[in-house]
Order: sequence, then C-alpha cells, then structure tokens
Amino acid sequence: MAANNEIDGNAKIRYIEMYGSVCCPRDYKYNSPLLSYIKNFEAENDVKLDLRYKISLGKEGEAAYFLSLENLTPNLRQKFVVERLKILKKNDESIRYYLENPISIKKALNMWGNMSISKLIKI
Repeated sequence: MAANNEIDGNAKIRYIEMYGSVCCPRDYKYNSPLLSYIKNFEAENDVKLDLRYKISLGKEGEAAYFLSLENLTPNLRQKFVVERLKILKKNDESIRYYLENPISIKKALNMWGNMSISKLIKI
C-alpha cells in the first residue's frame, strides 16, 4: 500500500469505476476488467495513463478504481469514457466521470466515510 505522503490528496480524478462482488451475484463489470481495457487503450492510442489508484472495499473483490486521465488530451479523455461505457453496455451509478470538473482524490474517497488516502494502492 502507498504511504499517505506518497499520494497527493488534491490529485484530480476524472473517472471512477466501482466493482461489487465477484460472486453472489457477480458484478457484470468483472466480465470486462478495467485494467485490461486500460492496457488496450494505452497500446491503441500510444499513451500511458498516469495516476491510477485502487481501494479495496470488501472481502469479495469489491473495489473502486480512480483515474486522473490528466495526461490525455480532452478528446482522448472523452474517447476513454465513451468506449468504456460501450464495452460495459450500461451506465450505472457505480461508474462516475468528471471529465469537465475533476474532483480531488480526497473528495472522491468521501463516498466511503471510513476510507483514507493511506488505503489507496497505485496500479
């Protein structure tokens, strides 16, 4: 895990994807994992996404992923989100994006009152 002083709590986040359980019932997003999508997107667009974090939320794979998308152009940011939503074929409440108005990682973590920056893992 990353130490609290290694992650800037004011780092801007433009995309959040949350996962539920790997079973009982299985969250449909596990059929198209975000990390595989990121790897393909980076290769296809000759870019590298910086500032990527994950926080575990439970014992059955529940997690949230936070992406800054800061080093992408506005067009590539839009493309990232639009193509991801097409793959998932759903736009549920567990997917949030802040392309025009990014939020700080600290504010993003406020969704879970007991989570702190020290629990983030760089991915």
